Amino acid sequence: MVKKVLMILGAALVILVGGTWLGLQVASNRFDSIPAGHAPDTVPIPAGLPAPVERFARVVYGDAIPVVESAVVIGRARLAPTGLPMPARFRFYYDARRSSHYHEIEVTWFKLPLMRIHERNLEGHATLDLSLFGKVDDQPHTNRAGIQGYWSEVLAWVPAITLTDPRVTWEPFDDNTARLILPERIPSRH
Repeated sequence: MVKKVLMILGAALVILVGGTWLGLQVASNRFDSIPAGHAPDTVPIPAGLPAPVERFARVVYGDAIPVVESAVVIGRARLAPTGLPMPARFRFYYDARRSSHYHEIEVTWFKLPLMRIHERNLEGHATLDLSLFGKVDDQPHTNRAGIQGYWSEVLAWVPAITLTDPRVTWEPFDDNTARLILPERIPSRH
C-alpha cells in the first residue's frame, strides 16, 4: 500500500514538474500592435555634439533627427530572475516630454499570463508592481533607478530622444567616447 502511494506521488510529481517545464517552453504571443501616429517633425543635428555622438547621429539619421514625443516598443523575451528562463511579452511606452515610461510585462505559461509586472516612472516618481512579489511606490532608490532606466532605454530603443532633449548634456571624453550627463531631477519639457 505504501509503495503504491509513493508511486502515485512520484508520478504526480513528474507530471507536475514536466508540465511546468513544458509550459515554460512555449513562447508568449505578442501584444497587439498599436497604430502608428503621424510622422515626427525633424530638426538638424544639434551643433556642438561630441564627435562620436555626431558620427552616430549622422549614420543613423542622416542630416535630420526626428523629434520623438512618444514611442511604444512591443516584443517578446525570456526572463530568468530566479535562474529558470520563462517566456514573456512586453509593451513599453515612452513619453519624451515628461521623461516618463510605463512597462507592461507578462510572464506566461502555455501562453497564459502567469505573472504581470507593471513599472511606471512618471516624471521621476517610480512605481514597481511585481504582482506576486509585492509593490514599491515612490521610494528614493526606486525613483533614481526609474530615471536611469528611462534614459538607458531610450538611448537603446529611441536614441533620437537623447539627441534632441535640452535637459541632457553630452560631454566629449576622447575621439571615440562621449559621456551622457542626465538631469538629477526630471522637469517636464513643454
